[in-house]
Amino acid sequence: MSQLTFDLDAMIHEMDVAAAPAWSGAPLHFTTAYWNPADLDAAWSRYLFENGHFNCLQASHMWHRPYIQEKPLAVGAHTMDRFEADLRHYHLCPGSRYQSETPCTCLGSTLYQVICAACGWHYISASENEMLGAWHDHAMPGWRTLPVAPEGWRNDMSGKLSKGGREFLDAYPTEWTFAGAPILTSRSGIGTRAVPGRSPFGGYDFAAEVIR
Repeated sequence: MSQLTFDLDAMIHEMDVAAAPAWSGAPLHFTTAYWNPADLDAAWSRYLFENGHFNCLQASHMWHRPYIQEKPLAVGAHTMDRFEADLRHYHLCPGSRYQSETPCTCLGSTLYQVICAACGWHYISASENEMLGAWHDHAMPGWRTLPVAPEGWRNDMSGKLSKGGREFLDAYPTEWTFAGAPILTSRSGIGTRAVPGRSPFGGYDFAAEVIR
């Protein structure tokens, strides 16, 4: 492709951006204010339309969906929408661009946000486990006191329950066996990330050592 073609494409894109209606949705930069998931999705699409994908995460610091999408989780009237914001590479932050709202604080890490759109509720944390735990506190109070599955309760390769695992679930509180309910397992070391869909009920598998 010739340089002329590249230049023409750039000119056409600039014309398209100039012709687009003025943006009035969620901020096209980092924000801690509550916005519903649809507004954040629309803002992210608008930023990509105007600026392209190159270095979009670090340059924008905007909330976006995780690239590895999980099956949507809903419990009763509560829904979970997850977003991330990359605040690393602070030297790319153009400072004065954020003066119309709370200035970007350039925390230097990835932040995680979970939103319950039905309630207008959200939670932001630098810890993914903490963020997920906060949503469960919001949607399913009391989950942190669930009984903890014993080590080796399930074969990690096949997913089949051990004898101890079957006995554990046979005695499990029936009120916590609904679709989307979490489970607590005994895990330590580096394997303590909350795992989506790994609960026998379709919810998260939390390491009890982390959340208690």
